[in-house]
Amino acid sequence: MEDEQLPNRIIICIDMKAFYASVSSVIRGLNPLKTKLAVVGDIKRSGSVVLAATPLLKKEGVKTGSRLFDIPKRKDIHVVNPSMERYIKASTYISSLVLQYVAPEDFHAYSIDELFIDATASLHLFARTPEELAHKIINEIYRKTGLTATAGIGPNLLLAKVSLDHEAKNSPTGVAYWRYEDIPFKLWSIHPMKDFWGISSATERRLNRLGIHSIKELALSSVEMLRKEFGVLGEEIYQHANGIDYSRISDVYIPSSRSFGKSQILSRHYTNRKEVELLLLELLSEALLFDLHFPYSALFLCLLMPWIMNGHHSQINNSRLLLFNLLQLNSVQSIFSNQIPKNDRFNPAVLNYALTFLVRNTSNRQAIY
Repeated sequence: MEDEQLPNRIIICIDMKAFYASVSSVIRGLNPLKTKLAVVGDIKRSGSVVLAATPLLKKEGVKTGSRLFDIPKRKDIHVVNPSMERYIKASTYISSLVLQYVAPEDFHAYSIDELFIDATASLHLFARTPEELAHKIINEIYRKTGLTATAGIGPNLLLAKVSLDHEAKNSPTGVAYWRYEDIPFKLWSIHPMKDFWGISSATERRLNRLGIHSIKELALSSVEMLRKEFGVLGEEIYQHANGIDYSRISDVYIPSSRSFGKSQILSRHYTNRKEVELLLLELLSEALLFDLHFPYSALFLCLLMPWIMNGHHSQINNSRLLLFNLLQLNSVQSIFSNQIPKNDRFNPAVLNYALTFLVRNTSNRQAIY
């Protein structure tokens, strides 16, 4: 493959450092970088799982996946319950800050604390170099939220992501830029292979059985052999090992299925109906908020959750607020692009119209009730 045919865009992957723990610190008036705080599933259960910990507490061995009983009982250590609503609000606000620098179609929320932007078209408006733009964005996030972010930059999504995970997060500047010429020195040095994006422990074991024990060996191996062993995945990991990724943020994703799933590990049994309702609404809210291309039937389900759960209308304001957030993030622009005038797509006044549209276009809505 000739170099001139490879994507050469300005992709920035931004990650919020210890997001849950940092937000929980800030809302308590604490500095996340100077505070020892852990977010656990339930502070009343000794076996509860640690969901997040601030950097200082991680240095003492407390990390995600630890248990509450592993945390030393000291006055300088804060242990708190999670606040998903606050985390979603913080993430939504951070997304709105980043969207000042790129068009909505060049923005992708990868998770609640991580996002990608394609700054190829807008870089010249804000900075002279990709590194300068990355610093500008993470500095604005810190100035307006008190939260620390790191950024990986690359000519494609893959190199932006791995530069974030393998350099930026450990860099004193918080920013790293990997180019194609860095692949032999940086990408191929990632070890073990399961630390590479897209390679699981099981895949690594299968590669080992083929005599492949490093990312470099994977990059120089036979793509035909990999395709025979892994199918489509074989060709994908071969390209990734060579730093190649043709995916574009602006590409419209059309799901092959209209079904969707969302899971959450619970720290206890939920028997109270109102708690179950709130949990379901929270799961739907999070899933819809961070997937830009959910079919409108899923959005419809979320909007009608108050009626689904035994006619409890008290939660309707939460659903309307969710839709407003979705409109702000352009998450439903593809759904309403033909129904809402372009200048009004981010206007809160379209809420009632959007709800009416969903009801009118969902043929099996009676079954949901």
